[in-house]
Amino acid sequence: MDVETARCPVSHRYQPFEEGYLNDPYGALNAMREAAPVAYVPEYDLYVVTRYDDLKQVFKDRETFASQGATSPFMPICAEAQAILNSGFPRKPTLSNCDPPRHPKMRNALSRCLTMKRWEGLQPGVRAYAEGLYEDMAHKPVADLMEDLFFPVPAFAAFSLIGFPMSDLDKLKGWCGTRVQLTYGPLDDAAQVQSARDLIDFWDYCRDFVHMR
Repeated sequence: MDVETARCPVSHRYQPFEEGYLNDPYGALNAMREAAPVAYVPEYDLYVVTRYDDLKQVFKDRETFASQGATSPFMPICAEAQAILNSGFPRKPTLSNCDPPRHPKMRNALSRCLTMKRWEGLQPGVRAYAEGLYEDMAHKPVADLMEDLFFPVPAFAAFSLIGFPMSDLDKLKGWCGTRVQLTYGPLDDAAQVQSARDLIDFWDYCRDFVHMR
């Protein structure tokens, strides 16, 4: 491996949408950590950073790295879906995709309500919810940890913190999944259009909830 390759090799092996990678990404990522801890992927015009210490450095170094593209759609949005989004989903920087000076102001505002006291108050409810999921999983011949546990528990905790009614939990989880798919998934035009409509419904729900509170 020459000096230039060692600095930042080009990876043609990183295919995040291939079935094999989705089913078991760990082998591919382990290989990249050894041979290409930072790699450029030309198919998607992005850099992949695979080592924990390097990721920590990226997150801390705001002079070199920016957050503004963190939630930009991974794949191009078709014209019809984009028109739907433009009709009722104002894209403004949020905590996860903004940089100073906006980010510190948002973080300071959130720190006044996302306190340890509030988190501790949620623990009994979250624990009871998780235990219920464990019980359900115990009676299944096959369990999917992501679907049955790792997605619903953090969603329940976050929605409880916000104050969303738990009767809307499944609907809210569906909308969040739609948002992730539209942002990071390889959707065809029809799926993009449906996801855009769902995202408008999600935005309307959040806006009405804020007004109600």
